[in-house]
This record gives sequence, structure tokens and C-alpha cells, in this order.
Amino acid sequence: MNINKCIIIDDEPYAIEGLRTYISSIPNLSVVKSYTDPVQALIDLATADMVDLILLDIDMPKITGIELSREIRQKTLKLVFTTSYTQ
Repeated sequence: MNINKCIIIDDEPYAIEGLRTYISSIPNLSVVKSYTDPVQALIDLATADMVDLILLDIDMPKITGIELSREIRQKTLKLVFTTSYTQ
């Protein structure tokens, strides 16, 4: 059985925990790393191997999800924007 690797990047720890809980119910999908600091994610992913899925918060401090996605897009075939923003 092939396990798909997932990375979560979100500045809100509770959002990461919610995504981890959801992902734990999906067979063959595993979170290999999560980041609350988008700049650290950018640094680490510069030298990391490809992953199957990146879940990326669209609204973060320092660098937006859109900006970060342009820099890390080559590290995955599937990138999904997430948000925990409510009005």
C-alpha cells in the first residue's frame, strides 16, 4: 500500500490540528510535516523531496499563501489553499 505524503502550512495551530484530524481519517494519506511559519516552510522545502499534497493557508503573516505557492509549487503535483478566516 502506497502512503501519500502531505505537508500543512498554516500560521494557526488550531487549523493545523483540525486538518491533521481530518487527514487521519483518510486512508493512504499521512502528514509528514506541518509549519506555522511560512518562511521556515520555504527554507525547508527548498531542499526537500517532492510530496504528494501541500495544504497551504492563503492568509499568513510575512508571506501570503499565494506568494509562497509560487515558490514551492514545483515540490508537489497537488496544492490546495485553505483558510480558517471567518467574518
